[in-house]
Amino acid sequence: MSEAIKTNKLDRAGFGRIITVLGSTLLFGAILFVAAGRLNWLEAWIFLGITLAGILANGLWSLRHNPDMLNELGRS
Repeated sequence: MSEAIKTNKLDRAGFGRIITVLGSTLLFGAILFVAAGRLNWLEAWIFLGITLAGILANGLWSLRHNPDMLNELGRS
């Protein structure tokens, strides 16, 4: 097992992880609306808003307090 380099900054792998998580959330939303056959489904918009708010809050906290964790998750 290799030792991770401590940088305390977001590197390319960490940035890739953020893009992956946001992209998968967008894909999940697209699946919801395609399955429903409409875009005016209020409950789905609320669900996606709450989900995205949680992801953003967690991501921003992690970015500020432990960016090395995001970098490591991006490498896996």
